[in-house]
Amino acid sequence: KSGLLDFGGETQTMEFTLWEIPGFMLLGALGGLIGAYFNMANEHLTEWRRHNISTRVQRYVEVVCIASFVAILAFGIPAIS
Repeated sequence: KSGLLDFGGETQTMEFTLWEIPGFMLLGALGGLIGAYFNMANEHLTEWRRHNISTRVQRYVEVVCIASFVAILAFGIPAIS
């Protein structure tokens, strides 16, 4: 064996039928569109930050807000279910 991860691909063979191929193509296209949208949103956010967040205090407040939001999500979502 080589590599860090082993998904058991050496012993299993996967077979696909013809009717499954369009679904995989659609899944790949949707993944590409979502990735393109993420890159576009990241570019816009970076430009907004470059123009609107310039002082050290603003950067600190941004970090505290993002960390708080992530912490609330990380602990809040499991608490709901």
